[in-house]
Amino acid sequence: MELSELKQEYEKLRNTHNLPTFEEMNIIFELGKIEKNTGNLLRDIRKICAEKTSHYLRLIELMFNPAQASPIFLILLKEVNAQDKKVMDEVFTSFMNLEIEFYKLDVEYSAEGEANFIKKVYETWNNNVSKILKIIEILERNWKNNNNNKQNVKSRDYFN
Repeated sequence: MELSELKQEYEKLRNTHNLPTFEEMNIIFELGKIEKNTGNLLRDIRKICAEKTSHYLRLIELMFNPAQASPIFLILLKEVNAQDKKVMDEVFTSFMNLEIEFYKLDVEYSAEGEANFIKKVYETWNNNVSKILKIIEILERNWKNNNNNKQNVKSRDYFN
């Protein structure tokens, strides 16, 4: 589907269901990735939105339960404190609520449900952007702290 065609189709849905603008949604969720017309644009948009929130949900899940994480990723989690966990939990809870709703809509289609989910995921994302950035800053902080420790840098060297 061409981008101009996608915008036109979205605009019809926007007027019917009071959705955010195409530009707002495209900046956050990259709606332009929708390549073909499956005949159900609302469902396609919902899936694109859920893909993004699911990505961050899995990241936070890995941070909470790093059993399957690579040793390098574990370095990023060494200095996670109670305040960090609180931020992570808030985002995790918000995104997990979306994930459950996503599953329901996958089983039982409703145009109104799809539109409500799209509005809800848009609002939830915007309400959590600063917290998501904080989570990324936690990882960045821990990486920098680890990199500043010469012993830690040396221990990553396979050939030492």
